[in-house]
Amino acid sequence: MGGKPSKHSKRGLSSSCEKGVMKEQSPKVIVYEKEMMAFAFKKAEWKQEKKKLKEEVKMLKTLVDEKEDKIREMEQQEGGLYWRAEEEDIAEELKREVQAKEETIKELKSKLVSMEQEMYKRDREVDILRQSLRIMTSKKVVQTNKKNLPKKKTLVIQGGKL
Repeated sequence: MGGKPSKHSKRGLSSSCEKGVMKEQSPKVIVYEKEMMAFAFKKAEWKQEKKKLKEEVKMLKTLVDEKEDKIREMEQQEGGLYWRAEEEDIAEELKREVQAKEETIKELKSKLVSMEQEMYKRDREVDILRQSLRIMTSKKVVQTNKKNLPKKKTLVIQGGKL
C-alpha cells in the first residue's frame, strides 16, 4: 500500500484492521448519528416552543394587569355611586377574563416546567448513549487488535527438562 500512512496506522493499527472496524461499526454509527440529528432538531424545536410560551406568558400577564387596571379605574370613577347594570356586567366579564387568563398562565408555566424536565432527561440519555458508543467502539478496536496479534506458541517438552 503506497502513499502516506493513515492516522490509525501511526497508532499501531493496520489499515485492514481499520477497515474492519469501520465496517462493523458503520451501521451503529449511522443509526447513532441519525438519532443525534433527530434529537438536535427536536431540541431546537423545544427551545423555540419554550421561547414562544415565555412570550405568551409575558403577554398574558400584561393583559391581566391592564384588565385589573380598568376594573380599578371604573371602581374609582364611580366613587360609591351605583353603577349601571351594563357597567357591572362589563366588570364581571373582565374579572372572569382575568381568572381565565391566570389559569392559562398557570397551565403554561406547568407545561414549561415539564418541557424543561423532558429536555434534561433527553440530554442525560444522549450523554449515556455517547458514553456507551465510546465504550463499544473502544472494545471493538481492542478485540480487532487481539485478532491481528500473532498467537503465542508454547513449547512442550517431554521428559521434563531441557
